[in-house]
Amino acid sequence: MELSEREQEILKLYRADKKRKRKKRITLIMLLLLLSIGGYGVYQYVQSMPTVPKEKIEEKLTDTVKPNITLTTEKIEIFKGEDIAYEKYIKEAMDDKDGDLSGKVNFNKIDANEVGEYEVYYRVKDKAGNESSATLKVIVKEKEKPKEKPKEEVVEQPVQQAPQQGQQQTPPPQPAPPVTKYFMFTDGYTMDNVTSACQNELVASGRAGVCTPIQDASGVYTGMRLDLY
Repeated sequence: MELSEREQEILKLYRADKKRKRKKRITLIMLLLLLSIGGYGVYQYVQSMPTVPKEKIEEKLTDTVKPNITLTTEKIEIFKGEDIAYEKYIKEAMDDKDGDLSGKVNFNKIDANEVGEYEVYYRVKDKAGNESSATLKVIVKEKEKPKEKPKEEVVEQPVQQAPQQGQQQTPPPQPAPPVTKYFMFTDGYTMDNVTSACQNELVASGRAGVCTPIQDASGVYTGMRLDLY
């Protein structure tokens, strides 16, 4: 059946509405039924088309101001492996219409297990779609090794060998001439064994004597001297 000019016009409106993917509240059959009612049916069809709330359109057109996001600092330095509390570097995120947006700030995270320089981007968007961002520079450093404390050198004082008591009285021998013996580091002795070497020699001699450290003009120990009386 061939449609009249008016029916064809109504059908065109329906097809155009379908292409725009708008929600239809009446079907083609309803359109044809309303056609019999006349202009009132067409009016009802036009009125049934979905519309965007006026407030939404005004908000989109009038709110063009970006929110303001501020960080507590622009750069931080951490040691390798440290955790980063990303949220604590957000000082504020405010919008002139939406108010406080601090809880809606998004940010990326970095790998703090690798030494290097990184950037963390903080972004926030208001209801109108206006977006702002701020950047935090992060420097990841290698952990410092603990410094070794220098070893303290212990210098033993000269030991005086006292004559042993309780020995049988014998006629006094002829006095032996004084003897001096040196135990030098240049001869292979070290700070670890020079004192014991000198004391062992003193005991083995059976005489009274003293072991005295030897220093050069700069105060550096060079060995030990044994004086036997």
